[in-house]
Amino acid sequence: MRYNIFSINIPDTISSLRGSNIKITPSSLVTNIALLYRIGHQQSLYTSFSTGYRTPNIDDMSTFGVVDFRYEIPAYNLKPEKTYNTEIGYRFISKKTRASVAIFYMHMSDLITRVKITGQQVGGYNVYTKENSQRSYKAFCIGTITPCAAPVRVSYHSSRTCAVSLASPKL
Repeated sequence: MRYNIFSINIPDTISSLRGSNIKITPSSLVTNIALLYRIGHQQSLYTSFSTGYRTPNIDDMSTFGVVDFRYEIPAYNLKPEKTYNTEIGYRFISKKTRASVAIFYMHMSDLITRVKITGQQVGGYNVYTKENSQRSYKAFCIGTITPCAAPVRVSYHSSRTCAVSLASPKL
């Protein structure tokens, strides 16, 4: 278990607060828990749960002006993106073969996305900002069989991803 905290200072040169700084201190408790259960000498079941996060970076929060095809304004109120990860698996190890199968599930929340502000333009460019507006889920399964005596590995992977928009821009 670990507690992470960051301090970000952004000079505000565009608003009525000119000369002052925007300071944010995103933080999060990050965990990792795992259990292993041996079924005899060659087999085991395992599970793990972990959390993670990505703090908004300076580009996420302070982009201002024309960028590529859009006019972007700063977003000082962004929260960290968070992930919750779960894995459940089975392993078999013998002198001749190693095999495993695992199911993974990842839930991501507060994803930082670029959103268009409806009805606003600057110099002919649509205005965009960033906000925590999506969730995403990813589930996948992986299986491997590896003969110990040969450099051959057979794998099977299957995955499914879904992203859900949580809100529309309110600016």
